[in-house]
Parts: sequence; structure tokens; C-alpha cells
Amino acid sequence: MTRGSPHRSHKKHRHKNRDRSRSPLDQITDRIATRRDDQSPSDTGGTGVDISLSVAETNALRAKLGLAPLDADDTSKSERAVDNQADCYVHAPAKDIRKIRESEAIKEKLNVLKEKRSLLDKIGQEKLSTPSACESDVQSWVEKMREKERIQKQAEERAKLLSEIDDQLAVSEFVESRLIQHGKKYKPNDLAGLRVEHSSSRFVDGQSVILTIKDSGLLGNVLVPKVFYM
Repeated sequence: MTRGSPHRSHKKHRHKNRDRSRSPLDQITDRIATRRDDQSPSDTGGTGVDISLSVAETNALRAKLGLAPLDADDTSKSERAVDNQADCYVHAPAKDIRKIRESEAIKEKLNVLKEKRSLLDKIGQEKLSTPSACESDVQSWVEKMREKERIQKQAEERAKLLSEIDDQLAVSEFVESRLIQHGKKYKPNDLAGLRVEHSSSRFVDGQSVILTIKDSGLLGNVLVPKVFYM
């Protein structure tokens, strides 16, 4: 039986009618069987049936079965190399301008904080040598107290000196004798004509001040200064 016979054409027509009502897998199976029938034993070397499909048919079959298509055999090596390079190529992400601006702003803030900290350190060192207002007030108060103690010490030394002079001149005995003569009574008439020439700064609250009577005679009578204790 040769190709192109009426029987063969009738068989193909019958297969085409069946293809309309059968699944794609059944249609491909029938097509393979038809191709196997068309091949003679001499074409297969007399050893068996050699069944093969083209890449296009295989891809069509794989597409119907839901599989990925195969690469074509006629793809050039250069195209495959380009595809491999494209697969290995990693696309660099675009620069995010917002993140760049945020990082720059953070760097600027850090620089400002560093400068501020250095200024504070310098100011702190200056404050160590310069006293504050409170410290100035305390220092002023201490100086005033020292001055007051110095004045008080000078007054005590002067009173001690006058006491020594009084002892040497027997002024106290003279005053006591006069008081005995007047009946140990101190009257306002005894102070008639007296004038106090001492400065008011000499009088301090809570302290006794010794007042001396000024001498008026130069010749003849030797006047002994009178001392009054208050």
C-alpha cells in the first residue's frame, strides 16, 4: 500500500472527523500513530519505529498541556550569550532622592550638635574661672565681715591702749574720788558745757565706747583728761 492511495486518504479524512470531538492529547496521539503508519520499515532501518516531533509541534503540545515551551534549536550562540548576560545582569535600583535628602539633613543636624557641644564646653571652662552673681554676693558679704572684724579689732586695741594710759596716770582713781565726793551720784550738771566731737562711725551697737575730754590749758595748770565710761 503506497502513500496517496484512496484508502489512505479515506483514513486521514476519518481521523480529521474524529479530531473535532476528541481531546488535544488524543489528537496528538492519533497524529503520531498516523506518522508511524506512514513510515516504512526501510525508513526506520528495519529495527523499529522512530517517532520524532519538531520543536514547534512539541511546543504546541506542551502549551496544550499547560507546560512551558522549549527553546528552538535554531537559536544562535550569540543570542544565547546575550540572554545569559541578561539573566546575570542585576538592574541597579534608582536613587531615592528623598532618602538622600534625609541623610543629608541628619548629617547637618549632627554637625550642628557637635558645634553646639563644643561651644558649651568652652563656656563651661570660662565659668570655672568667672564667679557667678551668687558667688559675687557671697564674696562681697565675706569681705564686709572681714572689714567689720578688722575695725572691731582696731577698737579693742585702742581701748586696751587707753586702759594702759589710764592705769599709768591714775585717772580711774581720780574719777572714783570725785564720785565719792559727790555722794556717788552722777548729775546732769556734771556734763554742762561738754561737747562730743567723736565721729558717729565710732559708735557701734552693742559695744562700749570710751570718750575722752579734750585738754584746753597749755601753761600753768596740768589738766588730766577725764574719762567717762558709757
